[in-house]
Amino acid sequence: MFRQQVSGQALVEFALVALPFLLLTFGIIEGGRLLFTYHEVNSAAREGVRYMVAHGALHPDPGGRLGPGDEAAVVDYVLDRTAGLDPAGLTVTPVWNDGGNAPGQVVSVQVTYQFQPIVGMIFGTGPIELRATSQMRIHY
Repeated sequence: MFRQQVSGQALVEFALVALPFLLLTFGIIEGGRLLFTYHEVNSAAREGVRYMVAHGALHPDPGGRLGPGDEAAVVDYVLDRTAGLDPAGLTVTPVWNDGGNAPGQVVSVQVTYQFQPIVGMIFGTGPIELRATSQMRIHY
């Protein structure tokens, strides 16, 4: 009879310890996924604006020059360089802030991504919007 009480005690202790342990473990995993995704969104914005800066009005190849109206080329470039992100949830918005592509003018890229946490799917919460903007001056 004493043996049954001990095994029941172990089961209760396991139940009390397992829930916080699993919550902590899955919280760390979700936090890591969120941090990775946020880093990729920031990197995508930087890559896009670097591409715009390097392909200004004085670019050696006339076919490689970018200006207002060439948003699709920047979006395609950014989408080719993102890893681990769903392209359907990624929005890339390139902007020529000063209205042209001459050296010294400012360009920027804003990237928005809808991050869907796995734990959020279970509990019914919606996606988290991650947003990053990068801005530089055109070199040439």
